[in-house]
Amino acid sequence: MKEKQLLKNDQDNKAMHGAWQGQGIQDSPLFTQLETQWKDLTSTYQVGLETLIWTGELPSPESILTVLQATKAFVIAFDEQHPQGKH
Repeated sequence: MKEKQLLKNDQDNKAMHGAWQGQGIQDSPLFTQLETQWKDLTSTYQVGLETLIWTGELPSPESILTVLQATKAFVIAFDEQHPQGKH
């Protein structure tokens, strides 16, 4: 039931409208061009977020890429098991 409410909210919310609406998460540039996108974001990640760390160290760009790759695999598998409109 909550999924239907969320989908309706997305349809009603003008901020959610765009060419990407109705596409799966796996179709986002972050996942279709993961390595290229991450390469472009790495310096911003390292410089921009490093100042926000109070304790410990910022995870390495390689470890973040590994997590993003695992997330991509999960999203693809989920989308294959739950085609759009079948939720």
